[in-house]
Parts: sequence; structure tokens; C-alpha cells
Amino acid sequence: DVLDNLLDRKELTELYVNNLNRELTSVDWAWIAQDFNLFVTRVIAKEDKKDLDETSQKPPKYWLFAPGKNASKWDEFYEEGIMAIGWDELSDFNDYNSRDEIVDSMREKYNKPSSGFMNDSLCCFDFANTINKGDIIICKKGRQSYIGYGIVTSDYFYDNSKDDFHHIRKVEWIKRGHWEEASSIVLKTLTDITKYPDYVNRLKELLGMQTDKQAYSIEDATLDLFLSTEDFRQYLQLLKAKKNIVLQGPPGVGKTFVSKRLAYSLLGEKDDSKIEMIQFHQSYSYEDFIQGFRPKEEGGFKLSNG
Repeated sequence: DVLDNLLDRKELTELYVNNLNRELTSVDWAWIAQDFNLFVTRVIAKEDKKDLDETSQKPPKYWLFAPGKNASKWDEFYEEGIMAIGWDELSDFNDYNSRDEIVDSMREKYNKPSSGFMNDSLCCFDFANTINKGDIIICKKGRQSYIGYGIVTSDYFYDNSKDDFHHIRKVEWIKRGHWEEASSIVLKTLTDITKYPDYVNRLKELLGMQTDKQAYSIEDATLDLFLSTEDFRQYLQLLKAKKNIVLQGPPGVGKTFVSKRLAYSLLGEKDDSKIEMIQFHQSYSYEDFIQGFRPKEEGGFKLSNG
């Protein structure tokens, strides 16, 4: 039983009891079981999430990216909401513990000296380990034009079911077009340009970039949630189909917490300015929400409440 296992964590039990503003014996035990389970789940999730929180608070990096040779994969990547790189002879990048191991594998697979893989190995390592969710990807075509930009929304993953370009991250592509570069763009597949702020600012102006949007995925929504990803996805699908759902439960079990996550997921971004919380008190009546046209003494009609 999950709750029994959680009760073994004495320090969390004490923390929970200390946060109750009432005598424990006066609380409904069914409510305690639900609320305590939620409380401990959140505490444990926050403990495990400290490093992720520190990462998410960092400003985004800016990357130049070539979607295939001469942008040959751009349409495919844009439609699928991904970015991907080749080197398909290599296995899942998570199998390599260091950049040196990637170099060794490249030397074996492609039969070239290690010195020929310095840029390629850096690209693979950065793609899997250095890029973070929230980073900005600026796509280029050749050495003379930019063709779009987006925000990274997932960690690296490997998909060998595709014909090629098995190394993938999800990206929310925000804008596509064609912008000429007066000088030459670097040739490498993936380049971190964050350390060149003047260049980054020039690209922001050139592409009309709006990068303050905080992308939000189902993975973000369920990161510290007591629901499984499958259950959350089902709630989201029901909400899209029915336009409303009812979450039932006693106070403190997380109904509002879940509702906000559902709203963020529908928006695809975490933007509280687009969310309204409305509370209906039991004393509200039908007339409090209805307006109608009523006859006036002098003739005609007027719009009246109730």
C-alpha cells in the first residue's frame, strides 16, 4: 500500500501533522488519507526536483541549428514539432558517459581519426546534454539565410523507428520565414551563440523574435503532480472534447492545483494572465448570472440584471 510506505517516512509525517491547524482526532480519516498522500507526494517530488528547478531558472541559451543538409529536413521537422540530428550509426546518446566515448564510437563506426570528429562529437554531446528545455533554436539554411525559430520543449530521446535522424528533441516552432544574412553563417550543424549577445540581439530584431513565452508540455504538468501522465492526458482529452469537466473531492486534495495544470497544458504555455479563477458560492442564484430585456414604464425595453 502506497500510503503505508509513505507513513514510514517519520520526518514527513511530523511535518504534515505540524501543518494541521486542528486536533488530529477531529479530522475525518478518509480525508486524512487523501490529503496526506497528496502532501507527501508533493514533498518528495520537490526534493527530487531541486536540480530541475535550478536549471529552469537559468536564462535560455540560443542555438543555431541546421535541419539537414541545406535545410532538407526543415518542412518535416516543422510539421512534427521536432529537431533532430543524424549520425545514425551511433546508438542512443544516453549510452555514452562522455564526449570522449562518442569520439571513440565515431572513429570505429566511420573509420576516421579522432581529430576529424571534434566538432561532430561536440554537436552530439551538446544535443543530448547541454541543450535545456526553454532554449531557443534558430534554424539556418546554408550560410546566407535563417528560416525559423522555436523553443525546446523536451529532453533528448532516441527513436530508431524513423528512417534517419534518430536523435530527437521536441520543439515548439514559433515562426518560419526567410531572412537573409549579410555575412556568412557558421557551417556547423549546432552552435551555441549565447556568448555572443550582440549577434543574438541582432537576430532577435531581424526575425522579430518573441521568446518570453514559457513553453508548457504534459511532461511539465505532471512533473510534481500526484496523477499519472496517462490519467492527466485523459482529463485533457475530455476537457477538449466536452469543454468542461468536474473535479470532485474534499478541500486540500489538489483540485485547483490540477485545474491550473490543465489550463497551462491547453494553452501550451504557462501564462497566468490568460487564466481566470471564478468561485461560485452556494448562496448564488440563477438570477445572479442572467440578464434580460424588461419593459420600461415610458415604453420600450431596457437591459436588466436577473
